[in-house]
Amino acid sequence: MTDNFNELADRVEQLTGPDRYIDAEIAGAFSLSDSPNYTYSLDAARTLLPQHHPWSLSSDPEAGFANGGYAGAGVFQKDGNDVFHAESITPALALLAAILRAKAVG
Repeated sequence: MTDNFNELADRVEQLTGPDRYIDAEIAGAFSLSDSPNYTYSLDAARTLLPQHHPWSLSSDPEAGFANGGYAGAGVFQKDGNDVFHAESITPALALLAAILRAKAVG
C-alpha cells in the first residue's frame, strides 16, 4: 500500500486542477465510501488527516498561481520530527500530496 500512496502523491503533484477520478482513487485507498472533492477543496483534503494533526501551507506570492507559481504543504508527525512536504499548483493539491506521502509511511 505504501507504493500506492506515494504513486498517488506523485500524480496529485502533477495535476493542473481538480480531478474526480483521482478523488475516487484516494477515497478507495483510504477505504472510504464517499469521495469529496479532495483535489479541489482544502477542507476536504484536511479530512484525511487525523484530528489535530500538525500541518502547514506556504506559497510563492511573487510567482502567482496563474503564472506557474506553486503552493507548498507540510504534514508533520505528531512528535514533530518528520515533515512530509509536497508542492503543487494549488494549496489543496499540495496539502493532499503531503498527506498521501505521510500516509505512505504510516
